[in-house]
Amino acid sequence: MTPCALSLHKLTRVMPFARLSARPIHKEILNPNMIKIILFDLGNVILPFNIERLARRLAPFSSFPPEAIPGHIWNENIAKTFEIGELSEEAFFEHVQKNLNLKNLTLAQFAPIFNDIFVENQDIIQLAKQLKSHYKLGVLSNTNAIHAKFVLEHFPNMKLFDKLFFSNEMGVRKPHPTIYKMVMDFFSSKPEEIVFIDDTLDNVKGASALGIHGIHYKNRELLLDDLEKLGVLPERQAA
Repeated sequence: MTPCALSLHKLTRVMPFARLSARPIHKEILNPNMIKIILFDLGNVILPFNIERLARRLAPFSSFPPEAIPGHIWNENIAKTFEIGELSEEAFFEHVQKNLNLKNLTLAQFAPIFNDIFVENQDIIQLAKQLKSHYKLGVLSNTNAIHAKFVLEHFPNMKLFDKLFFSNEMGVRKPHPTIYKMVMDFFSSKPEEIVFIDDTLDNVKGASALGIHGIHYKNRELLLDDLEKLGVLPERQAA
């Protein structure tokens, strides 16, 4: 996911997913103590989001029905520019206004609607609290200026994380190798010292290609299983 999204091309995914046959995770770790950093995606991992809610709330201002709205405001070209900071908030809103034929809605009124899609995943927050005393924690998100600002102001648990890596500030998006290398440079770490958790498989593959331990997030139980295999859950090790 993406935010924050955060990429709106992600579908709403707040229910458990079926176990996939191919799991992009290193199954054997010679020395689990090598892992020093746990890196989380934001959208649909820490903060599940609901695009249908956004569409319903924008529909009264648009000539399009709710089901048509997401495809008219978000696509890969918009994501590529908005999520690396090349497209301003004002320019993005102009794009939304034009594509949805919005009436009687200003940017100041649009932003709260655009942001009112997130809820906090308490399972992930509790996990982060458990891991914090043992590892450095980070967030790596493809997101935009509107969502990034909102997340920092409205979700105080983001302070649990030692560093927030937002694509719009970094000028590059997942799964480009550069963004993972920037994380490694910040922490002065080797790829095998990092675990990266993301709900988008391509992002996990991008990290894994560099030697980072990638986990494709689907639900809490599968995540705990994967972390246990990597030896990063002290309580389970002791059990």
